[in-house]
Amino acid sequence: MLVGDEILSNGQGIIYCLTHSDCTAVADFLSERGVSILPYYSGMGEDERDASVEKQNLASFVAGDTRVLAATVKLGMGYDKSDIRFVIHFQLPQNLIAYYQQIGRAGRDGKPAYAFLLHGEEDEEILNHFIATAQASPDLLGNIVHMAQFGVRYGEMLESLNVKKGKLDEALKYLLVHDYLYRDRSVYRASFGKAFDAAAEREKRDQITKTRIAEHEALIGYLDSTDCFMKHVAAELDAPDAQETCGICANCRGGFIVPVSADQSTVAAATRYLGGRHGEIAPRKVWGSRARIRPELQMRPGWVLCADYYSAAGQKVKEGKYIIGSFSDELVDASSRFLKEKVAWEGIDCVVPIPSRRHPRLVLDFAKSLAASLGVPCVEAVQKTCDAAEQKMLLNSAQQEDNIRNSTAVTDSWGVRGRSVLLVDDMVDSRWTFTVIAAKLLEAGASSVYPFALVKTGSGD
Repeated sequence: MLVGDEILSNGQGIIYCLTHSDCTAVADFLSERGVSILPYYSGMGEDERDASVEKQNLASFVAGDTRVLAATVKLGMGYDKSDIRFVIHFQLPQNLIAYYQQIGRAGRDGKPAYAFLLHGEEDEEILNHFIATAQASPDLLGNIVHMAQFGVRYGEMLESLNVKKGKLDEALKYLLVHDYLYRDRSVYRASFGKAFDAAAEREKRDQITKTRIAEHEALIGYLDSTDCFMKHVAAELDAPDAQETCGICANCRGGFIVPVSADQSTVAAATRYLGGRHGEIAPRKVWGSRARIRPELQMRPGWVLCADYYSAAGQKVKEGKYIIGSFSDELVDASSRFLKEKVAWEGIDCVVPIPSRRHPRLVLDFAKSLAASLGVPCVEAVQKTCDAAEQKMLLNSAQQEDNIRNSTAVTDSWGVRGRSVLLVDDMVDSRWTFTVIAAKLLEAGASSVYPFALVKTGSGD
């Protein structure tokens, strides 16, 4: 029978993560250190044989060919594998109910199994974001119903409303299910005789939000508990198997079940890994209107210095932008080392900074220092022509594309004509800033454009 460290070293288990990128990061890091592990989450796509990657990864785990899955809650209710020896939560789950269900997947065969809950400061930010964005806002619902009074198409809503495509889909599903709308072929129309009550919807939303906040606070209470952990969970959930003490949790035993002292070389390796998780910036091939971007106006694949916003490197970028007001020489040096060979290989011969009216010197000064380190000129070829909304405040492709298109212009076409451009910004999410400005530079005569950002802040969709 496996006990203690041997269970973690040899048994099969699940590591639950909150986001897709965390699943990938955990799986990659542990795989590099010899752990048999695969990521598992929705939307992993298909391999070269058009087979579902997520189905293959799960099948490998079920068959015992893979020892560990780094999974989101997609590995949820109904999954029953009796010989799972441990469940580790890389971050806090959304609430105690989810935690209770997820750790219940370990040890169903009656043999020893372990549950470990990890917690970092970034968990709060992620979970608060989930709570804040979990439901379509009453204002959005009301605006959709208003637009549907005379009939409205999906594309028209996406262009007019500041909302992500997925959130619009969610809102439309809600309104259709509750009979506020009906579909007339490709047109959405408001239902007759059923008025939308925004105040009532807002009250319902507020109550759900309060409930989720209370659930989160209960989870924090569990973390701080000095009582039996299982007793605490059972009491919170009114579970029928409540007992005075379980006798086997860390609180009952007066200490951790297995050694948790971290090997400093492993900690250092993890820190280096997170700081060195470079990313790629894939070129968009379709405009927000769904028209194809002509190949000669598409940027080339580019690079991100740090793909993990919550890593030490990612937080240095955040600190430089929002607190200090400038980026450190350390970030310049790291970017230069990362890009040196790429710049030489691709024949990049100038740096162009993305302009900003809110932070006019931030990216410009960084780009100048980076260009000097790379030994190429910095050309201020693009300028802001007017004030515009922050890209992060616009939530769909049509509005993000228009926002950049209508507020920027190439003012020095001679400076980029015939040149291969490294287009530099501090952060990248939707890629629309890079996409639109790259097209303008290529129209102005640049031979090629490669985007570069210090940190990735979102999914890139």
